This record gives sequence, structure tokens and C-alpha cells, in this order.
Amino acid sequence: MIFLYLLLGIAPATLAGWLLVRLIEGNTLVLLRGERWVLGCLLGITLTMFVSFIGSAMLGVPLSRVGFLAMQAVLLLILGTLWWFLLRNKEAPVQPKPSPSTLHGWKLWLILALATWTVVKLFASLFLLTATPIYLDDSINNWNYRGKAYFVNQTFVLDVLSPGGSSTMKSLSSYPPTVPMAKTWLADLMGEWDEGLINSIHFVWFACAVLLVFYALRRRTSLFLSLLGCYALISLPLYLIQGSNPYADVFMSAHLIAAVSLLASALASDTRLETKTFLRLGALASGLLLFTKNEALLLYTPLTLGLLALTLFVQSRRRILQTQDIIEAVCAYAIALVVIGGPWIGYKFLHDLPFGNAKSVSGFDVKWQPFVFSAVMVNTFFEGNWLLFFPGIILLLLWQWRAAFSRRLLVLTLFFLGAIGVQYLLFQFTSLSNEALYQTGLARGFTQVLPIGVFLAMMLVHEFEEK
Repeated sequence: MIFLYLLLGIAPATLAGWLLVRLIEGNTLVLLRGERWVLGCLLGITLTMFVSFIGSAMLGVPLSRVGFLAMQAVLLLILGTLWWFLLRNKEAPVQPKPSPSTLHGWKLWLILALATWTVVKLFASLFLLTATPIYLDDSINNWNYRGKAYFVNQTFVLDVLSPGGSSTMKSLSSYPPTVPMAKTWLADLMGEWDEGLINSIHFVWFACAVLLVFYALRRRTSLFLSLLGCYALISLPLYLIQGSNPYADVFMSAHLIAAVSLLASALASDTRLETKTFLRLGALASGLLLFTKNEALLLYTPLTLGLLALTLFVQSRRRILQTQDIIEAVCAYAIALVVIGGPWIGYKFLHDLPFGNAKSVSGFDVKWQPFVFSAVMVNTFFEGNWLLFFPGIILLLLWQWRAAFSRRLLVLTLFFLGAIGVQYLLFQFTSLSNEALYQTGLARGFTQVLPIGVFLAMMLVHEFEEK
């Protein structure tokens, strides 16, 4: 029964997301058919929660079943009307298709064996996610707790005693509310707070991350490598554990792979219309990224904007983009970031919410923190969190360095290395070192960029295969 409510809960958001993605594509389709629905599901959930946040925080719409449905109905009405008048009666544009690719021989048997084992792990993970009580600290004290507070009060609650009764929830409210609001919506839909139902949404985000890696690879590589990339991501122990638990790092990683892969596709494209379309889609994904976790604003958005500038520079030098196209792309990103990030940032200022993760970033002392390097090395190379992924991608980058820094992969390489590097510097030179020393936050940051790393690794393999 909980899966029926889950499907009913994500259906309006998925449709809204699909409509918006389709409107942005216009007459130049760049996404595969299934990819459009997956991207629509991921971005649609975050978009509908953002609209509900605007309705509740600024217009007083209650976080009830009627309130959520009203905001989703308004969003669907607007997007559906635009789609009907702008695209419905026009000649259907050409739908891109992946390159012909079949599995046979040892490749077929290998994929079948890996798929069988993967399905077993996924079913076991889904069972644990929906059938066992929550026990993880952040789930109890943050994501699920805030969602239940919204569900009980039917409004945003910024100052409530924590489950232990010793502190307030105001600092936790500094996190964007997409995750707890999605849980509130599912509970409202069912009419009661059911842990299995409200935790099941995390598996949707996990599936979106895996499928976005598959489709990003499928647009550029063979079916075999695309499926192998999915297996590689799912097989990494900590990513599977995080994806099948009510934490928010895999949720954020799905938005990151969406934003970065679309920007990477814009730089890899050889045509003007495709480049412009990928940039518009990347702008939407980057804007909604701000409504996921605080790291998006402080860490990933500056990296994304730097790579956007690089993309526009390279594509203009190649005479793919004209001056007007560059202005349009900058405006698209600016509008997305301001329209989505502006209300949330303004809300934080209005209610004096910190910009760090439950703590202010203004009080950090910048100085060398001992033992951080060894902690990072142990976590990255000598524990079972990542198996051999990090040694493997380092070897691939050294072996295929020309391909890694070529135009086709430059965005992926720079973002992955930049995100890992900036995180290390934060641990090494600020009081966030405790997150590395006690391994409470180090692996989470790596989890967020892992789909991009897997995408990059498989593309490096593809570059070698083509040679």
C-alpha cells in the first residue's frame, strides 16, 4: 500500500517536471525519452516542494493535503497551458536516439550476472528502508523530525524542542526544506505518519541518480558501458547504504549529476541549438540545486558558475555560440538562481538562520588542522566505503589525461577534482576538521559527487575503447 501512495505522491511532481523540461527543450530535443521523465521526476519533486514552500511561508497556504494539492494544481495548470499553446499543435521535433548497441557473447552474460546480483541488493535495501525503524541520527533529529513537525502543525516550524528536549530546531531549519516537505506531503496524502512511506521517497532519489548516470552515458557511449556505469555506482557500499537510508546526500548527488552532466553536454556539443538547450536545462537544474542542501550555495554553485564561464568562452571561441547566445545563457542561469535561491536566502536572513549545516560559517578559524590528511587517506583508500573506486579513477585520470582535459570531459574532470579538492581544504584548514577526524561528514561530501566521478570514469574508459 505504501508504494501506491508513493506513486500517487510523485506523479503530479513528475508530470510538472516533465512539462517544464519539455518546454525548456522547445523544438530542439536533446534528452532521450526516458531521460526526460527521470529528470522530470527529480526536478519536479524539488520544484513542487519549492512552490509549496512559497505558498506556505509567504502566502500562508497550510502544509496539508489540500494545501499541497492546491499548489501542485496551480503549477500543473500553468505548465500545462504553456505546453498546450506553445508545443501541442506544432510539428513534433526529431527525438534523439542512442547509438545502436547490442549485448552479445560475454558482455551479455556479464551484464545478466551483475544485474541479477544488483537486483538482489536493491530489493534487500528497499526492504530495510521501508520495513525497519529509523535509527540514524540525522534522520531522527533532522529530516524525519522536521517533516513530522510540519505534518503535525501544517506549517513551517522553526523553533521547536528537539527530540531530546535539550535544544531547538531553529538551527536545523537552516537546511533547505525539500526533503522534510516531501515526507510531509506523502504523510498528508496517506492521512497518517507512516515511516515506511515517508522513507520510501529516498529510494526514488537513489533511482534517479543511477538512471541519470545511465542516460548521460547512453547519449555518448555504448549500452554495455552505460549499464556497467550503473552497476559501478550501485556496487559502491557507502553509496548504496546512503541511498537506502533516509539521509539527504544521495538526494543531493542526483541534483548534482543533473546540473553538471547537462553543462558538460553543452561543452561537448558541436551544434548551436543543442548547446543552447543544454545550457537552459543546466540552468534549471542548477537553480533547483540551491533548494537541496546548504553545500549547494556555498560549495557547488561557485564551481558550477566557473565552469559555465569556461563553457561559454570555449564555445564562443569555437564559433558555436554567438554573443546573443552567451547573454541568453547568463540570463537563464541568473534567473534560475535568483528566482529559486532568492526567496530561500531571503527567508534565511529574515529568520536569522545560519548558512552552514546547522552552524554559522562566519565563525570558522582558518588554520592548519593536524591529523586531517591521514584521516582523509584512511577513509579514501583503506576502508571499504568506496572499494577500489578512488585508486581506479586516479589511475584512469593519469592514464587518459589528454582525454580527461579534452573539451568532451573537461567540465566533469574539473568539477570532480575541484569539489574533492575544496572539501579537503575545508577539512584541513577550518574547524570542520572534526567532520574528517571523526568521519561524520567526510564521506558524505564524497558521496555527493560520486555519480559525477563514476560518469567521468566510464567516459575515460570509453575514450580508450574508441582509440
